[in-house]
Amino acid sequence: MNELLDELKKGPLCIYGCGECGIQIYFLLKESGIHIDFFCDRDKSKKGYVMDGVSCITYEELLRKEAQDAILIIGIAHGEGLVDEFRELGFKKVFYYVNIRQELYAELLKAQEKKSLLEIEDLQRLKQNIQEIANSKELSMKSKREGIIMLCDKKQRRE
Repeated sequence: MNELLDELKKGPLCIYGCGECGIQIYFLLKESGIHIDFFCDRDKSKKGYVMDGVSCITYEELLRKEAQDAILIIGIAHGEGLVDEFRELGFKKVFYYVNIRQELYAELLKAQEKKSLLEIEDLQRLKQNIQEIANSKELSMKSKREGIIMLCDKKQRRE
């Protein structure tokens, strides 16, 4: 995993914004194995809001000194400007959710590509084994057929 995503795992991690964007990035982070410690929202009616065991604090609570050590992800559409605002308030690690989302998607794509390459290598080995059996002069046609079927069955069971 890349440095930014490794940094997020160090926590504590807060998503600023309990709207659609904040919840979207929450589930994407969770799916990637990254733990979110709390949400924050300026809407005071959302204080105590709990989703999936993660609660929401107020903006004022976030401004407390101990909360400023949290890694903050701005989960608000068109909230890029908030990154600089929070940094000016003393937050050291502030990220915009779009950038995090791009990093997570890039990691998922790498994992899929790696899986695809492994599958291709596996198929190439299967093809090579089948060719060896087919080209063998010591085996009867029946033995060749049974060997090839056995290799194909073995491949199917692994999938």
